[in-house]
Amino acid sequence: MKLDALCRPVTALSLRFFNPGDAPVPVELKIWIDTLDNTPISVVNFGVKGAFSLQAGAEFELGPRGLLMVTPGMVKGPYEFSCRMLDPVTGALLAEDRNSFVIE
Repeated sequence: MKLDALCRPVTALSLRFFNPGDAPVPVELKIWIDTLDNTPISVVNFGVKGAFSLQAGAEFELGPRGLLMVTPGMVKGPYEFSCRMLDPVTGALLAEDRNSFVIE
């Protein structure tokens, strides 16, 4: 795919998940981008009903990771790249990270 010279990638330099505990932890993982009009764009959503677990001592670094391409038609302004891990049964928050960025 040939990209227009004005297109630029938005990249997460680090995307790290870990479980420092002694036992596996079932998690529901949600990663999304919040837009200016507060319409979230889902990037990842898995682990519902305990289908995914972080094993004891697990550590994953998945960055750098491309998130989206900035095109000339995109609305300029602040956005947010966010990640949340929940207990898949109770919905209790296990971890959350929110990162703002600006498209100029």
